[in-house]
Amino acid sequence: MIFCFVDESDDYIERQDKLKVHYSVLGGILIRSDSLFDLSFRLEEFKERYNIENFKEMRKDKGQKFKNIDDIIKELVDTLDRYNAKMLSIIELLNPKQEYNDLVREKMYYDAVSLLAERVTLHCHSNNDKWLFIADSVSYKDDLLKELKGKIKKEIAEEGKTFSLAIRDYLFETPFFVKDELSNFVQIADLVASAVNGAWKDYLNKYLNKYGMDFVNDNATLRKDVDNLINSKFLKLFWSLFLKSTCRKIDGWGLRIWNFNG
Repeated sequence: MIFCFVDESDDYIERQDKLKVHYSVLGGILIRSDSLFDLSFRLEEFKERYNIENFKEMRKDKGQKFKNIDDIIKELVDTLDRYNAKMLSIIELLNPKQEYNDLVREKMYYDAVSLLAERVTLHCHSNNDKWLFIADSVSYKDDLLKELKGKIKKEIAEEGKTFSLAIRDYLFETPFFVKDELSNFVQIADLVASAVNGAWKDYLNKYLNKYGMDFVNDNATLRKDVDNLINSKFLKLFWSLFLKSTCRKIDGWGLRIWNFNG
């Protein structure tokens, strides 16, 4: 059994024409059940050693309290790697001409979770495993179970191969929710989401300043840009743990960028 811990991070950038490009980021960390307890103890020791109350303190925008934050994160990544932990992320972009409100935000979250579920299910299919969804408590979690169960069958393509998979055959039917302060793994999922968010925001700002065009509906361009995110010094620290395809690609596998058209 694989435990998938998930957290989210929302943000936007403002274009020169004052239209806002909203996006939602999901960060996830996958831990095998036979590693869960031992890794949990190691993470508690890690936090005690560096006087960390919550792994969120290690975010790029909050890490100033640590003089050697890069070295600490590298040690954390090494610890996770020893237990074969994997990371993944979904970025959902909203067309700047579409209204952004609480309902749209909720739908973007559901859509991102569905995309994440596809990636994790395919990973489990490849490894003959099952998985369980655990997320930070969100105010709109009530319909999530219905949304996930609605994904009865999905054609999932990867490296030229197409699998007809029933997500329900791999995903334990009941999602679980926990406050992030109670779960080291959800806190680390937040770190993943935060790292991807920061890298994407920096790159998106650069992209808009360079081209000044409404590129949001160009998925081909967006997918081509995934590998450029590694230029983010902070995200690069985590990059080695991201899920990869059989051809060692992170694009579309460990990190997927998608346009929300709800």
